[in-house]
Amino acid sequence: MNTVKLTMLNLHVWCMLLDWGLTVFAVPFLLFPAMAGIPLGIWTSVFGISAFVQCYFIVTWIYTAGIGIALIFENRYYHISGRNGVWRQYRVPFIVLNYFLNITFLIPAMSKIPKQTGALKLVFEQLPSLSAEIKTYPIYVLSNEYFWVLFPFYFMAVLVIGESFVFCGLIYRNLNSNYGITRSRNTTTLQKKFLRAMYSQVAVLVFSFVFPALYVTFAIIFNYYNQSGNNIVFIILALHGISSTVVMLWAHKPYRTVCCKLAEKLQLRVKLRNIPQERRLPRIVISVVS
Repeated sequence: MNTVKLTMLNLHVWCMLLDWGLTVFAVPFLLFPAMAGIPLGIWTSVFGISAFVQCYFIVTWIYTAGIGIALIFENRYYHISGRNGVWRQYRVPFIVLNYFLNITFLIPAMSKIPKQTGALKLVFEQLPSLSAEIKTYPIYVLSNEYFWVLFPFYFMAVLVIGESFVFCGLIYRNLNSNYGITRSRNTTTLQKKFLRAMYSQVAVLVFSFVFPALYVTFAIIFNYYNQSGNNIVFIILALHGISSTVVMLWAHKPYRTVCCKLAEKLQLRVKLRNIPQERRLPRIVISVVS
């Protein structure tokens, strides 16, 4: 765990920011199949941040969390066999390129944002069943052209998922070949156990993001509007934080052990505070007079 703890911390920080962004900061109310939505969070109501900036941060954080997972598998591959090979030379450029693409991949979509007045008319024509109440809110239209939005989105998704699968394959090959010969059986077992725990976390992330992405793709292709379905998509995304935390505590024994110890200490402090003052043992002060 020592060689991967910073990489895991990186993933948890971005997942935490993403969850706060979805449930507190931005709280997007989506209107698929239109590329439009309504920000309902404190970024709008308290700080007055534009929907343009909110959209950039939320989407970027989604893919930053995905890159964090890919980098965990890269970290395992590097420490298992990559640091003694040619990968050591390409590791830093690989990480820098991933984050560079993550920062810039939205530029094509952001550069094509239409004028909101005309774009809103097209949205209302596309969604004739949109309720009058929703129309009173400040709807923000990201684009009326699907290509400039969907292509960079799917490009980054394929890139991150592809990288994760490549590193998983390399790790599996090395754990079942020369790594098992040069390392003890206990070390190999621990590596495999850690990877199984990571697979569980990845499964939660896949469920939280891939299924909503499939629904959005379906809605866009068939021009299907169902506000209940859009709300369920957001609920699934928002539940990622609690589900990922539960799986992390269940799968990673070191985290579970530390959290149990902290809970025991907190429980003990609460019990001590609830004990009446007269029932507590008196302090014994010994003074030495010379």
